[in-house]
Amino acid sequence: MSQFQQLFQSAAYHRFMKKIFWSSLCVLVVGVIFWFMHWPGVLTLVIVGGSCLIIRMIFFLIEKLFFHE
Repeated sequence: MSQFQQLFQSAAYHRFMKKIFWSSLCVLVVGVIFWFMHWPGVLTLVIVGGSCLIIRMIFFLIEKLFFHE
């Protein structure tokens, strides 16, 4: 478990997770804009953006529940 703890505490992990969060949030917002404008490609954008946010949330919860100090 100490390897996972080292991973969750590393600066590179936190930078990567910030990039994942902001890029998936941007994709999700663009998907919502496409949905309001009735343009094609909405489903793909919303699924990709939403699923990346869910995966990020799972990692965030694992980090806070098991390795919070």
